[in-house]
Amino acid sequence: MRHIMGLAIVLVAVVVLAVSVGMSRAIRPFKAEIVREENFSAEGLTNINASLLSGDITVTKSKGESIRVVMKVRARAHSQARADELVNMIKISAERSGQSLSLKPDRPKTTYKDDISIRLELFVPWSAGAADAQPRQMSLKTLSGDISIQGLAVNLTAGTASGDIKASGIDGAVQANSASGDVKVKDISGAVTLGSASGDIKASDIGGSLEGKTSSGGIKVHDVGGSVLANSTSGDVKASNVGGSFESRVVSGDIKVDSVTGTVTARSVSGDITVSNCKATVEASSVSGKVTK
Repeated sequence: MRHIMGLAIVLVAVVVLAVSVGMSRAIRPFKAEIVREENFSAEGLTNINASLLSGDITVTKSKGESIRVVMKVRARAHSQARADELVNMIKISAERSGQSLSLKPDRPKTTYKDDISIRLELFVPWSAGAADAQPRQMSLKTLSGDISIQGLAVNLTAGTASGDIKASGIDGAVQANSASGDVKVKDISGAVTLGSASGDIKASDIGGSLEGKTSSGGIKVHDVGGSVLANSTSGDVKASNVGGSFESRVVSGDIKVDSVTGTVTARSVSGDITVSNCKATVEASSVSGKVTK
């Protein structure tokens, strides 16, 4: 019965989405696209801030010495003239102040008949693993969209209200939060702080400590050099190969811990706790669940 109900819900969601997309295209049958590109000197820069109201942000290492910014804009409207007008109105707004560079698109005023999507791509010459690599600061924010960054020497702050965040190959610390979406990080040299109100958290190959919090979602961490603090209101927590201590509190979900060098503290209100290959002090308890250690 549950399977049938679940399938019915999925089918209803698909139908609603299809109708919504169909209505959107009916209201906005005309579309236009444009790609804008600008280059900025990286000399003396130690801080980059990029923000979008709605759209994806991707950051990768540049092959050159400058910072290259590519903005891809798509617009749908009730007429071709309006669609063309919208894409031509959106520019890359850049402001440099001292050692900081701020980037964001200038968006025109729109109506319900207009639809705009923006993708911001940054190519930055702050390569991770370079002989002179020194972490700089980078802030990436979007209200609705995904964020992806890899292969840079930066201290990263990333946030989205609705979307996933992925970071890999970062020489520096990472702070990443999504209100609704998954957060995944890999191969980070510094400390990591991750959060999601509704989504999973996954982290591996972390050089420093790790803190992860989610209200609705699971947390999975592997190969962490420092200590781990992992809390979930509703979701399972799994951790393995932790170089420091481990602490976790879960309201509804299981906790599974393997190979922790330091002390282990695990608490669950409703869920099982399993602890293995941990030689230091272990404190584990569950109000409604089995504890194995």
